[in-house]
Amino acid sequence: MPNSEDEFFASHPHVDVLVDFNSEVDEQLTALFRDFRSGLCPEVGSVFVAGDWGATPAKVQVLEVAGQLVRLRVLD
Repeated sequence: MPNSEDEFFASHPHVDVLVDFNSEVDEQLTALFRDFRSGLCPEVGSVFVAGDWGATPAKVQVLEVAGQLVRLRVLD
């Protein structure tokens, strides 16, 4: 499995943020600013497409930005 974020975003052009879906608790995920596609700036209320190498992409909404940590909610 490739591990470079650049390779990931090149292989998944419709995904905005690389997340670990294994960390999902109560439909919430966490990411860091570096996990977002270059040029994107997460702000509370923003909606992005999240994915990882082994999961189907899902729409997420930014709930909180605290320093470099971004808390996301998986949307239905």
